[in-house]
Amino acid sequence: MEKVRILFLINSLGGGGAEKALVNLINNLDDCKYDITVETMFDDGVNAKLLNNNINYVSKKAPCPKGISSFFKIIPSYFLYKFFINDCSYDILIAYMHGVPVKVICGNKKTKKIAWIHNGNPESSVMFTPWITKNFAFKRYDSCDSIVGVCNSVSDAFKDFTGIRDKVYTAYNTLDTDAISKLALVNPDIIFDTSKINICSTGRLGREKGYSRLLDVCSYLKNDGFDFSLYLIGSGSEENALKNRADELGLNDNVVFLGFQDNPYKYVNKCDIFVCSSFTEGLSTATIEALVLGKAIVSTDVSGAYEILGDNEFGLVVDNSQDGIYKGLKTLMSDEELVKYYQKQAVEHRDVFSIENTVKEVERIIDCTLK
Repeated sequence: MEKVRILFLINSLGGGGAEKALVNLINNLDDCKYDITVETMFDDGVNAKLLNNNINYVSKKAPCPKGISSFFKIIPSYFLYKFFINDCSYDILIAYMHGVPVKVICGNKKTKKIAWIHNGNPESSVMFTPWITKNFAFKRYDSCDSIVGVCNSVSDAFKDFTGIRDKVYTAYNTLDTDAISKLALVNPDIIFDTSKINICSTGRLGREKGYSRLLDVCSYLKNDGFDFSLYLIGSGSEENALKNRADELGLNDNVVFLGFQDNPYKYVNKCDIFVCSSFTEGLSTATIEALVLGKAIVSTDVSGAYEILGDNEFGLVVDNSQDGIYKGLKTLMSDEELVKYYQKQAVEHRDVFSIENTVKEVERIIDCTLK
């Protein structure tokens, strides 16, 4: 049987959750059915080296200067497609990130197309900025054969905002739960003080992750008399500002910046509590990874939080505010038995996000799109 030729297009394969989810997905799609190519538009990124050998990889390495979004507004999709892809032999084109990749694949009107949505706040995201008007953007998304949200709340927000409903699916991000569990057993290169409450968060050190307000919360918790350490695992544009803020708040003995780590799981595994302090998310890969490792979790009420944690069944979903994060962390830090309860609950819920379940759903969507 001839394989289905698929192109996955994404901005880069950097250290973010969507990029990691794409690598996990394509490494586990049926290679007897699909001939897969991944193309990065602007850069390789740290996750590119994790692609299986059977995956065709292309990096366009286009320049990405500040203000490039204005450039994309005025360039027609057809010319973007010619520049970035210019290959009509694919059976299906998949823009695995909303925004610019979607505009690129829309330059081909004949090939089947899927747009992936990772943001649950379409009114404030970059989802539609590559087009001159939102209505024009809506038409281009509607020209895709299928649209996939990474969780039900992302899919529902897209439907409500655009009015596009009949072609929208949901597919959770793919995580290699077995690999995560194995990597978590590696001994970390730092010593964790088990007499303290150890808290961690993993993610890009950008404004959207809410780490500045998390540091303020840590200052309040320290003043409340809690003995704890917070480990921030990741790098990004806000790193220096966050380090300065931690110094201003007198948190140098409490907050540890670990930078980007190829294996963050060995650090997460040594912690008692994981916190997602984000202002916005699509579906938080880092939160699911913490669930897989059996951590007690506090998450702000972002897209996907209730789908990951239930109605406080598998972790605490708190108000998306500084006060909400403070109250959630204080609740867990004040009750050791509650921490143990949520750690046990997390392990019982992990299989929902297994490779078998998530990959099977994506293959179903691909097959339906090709019909």
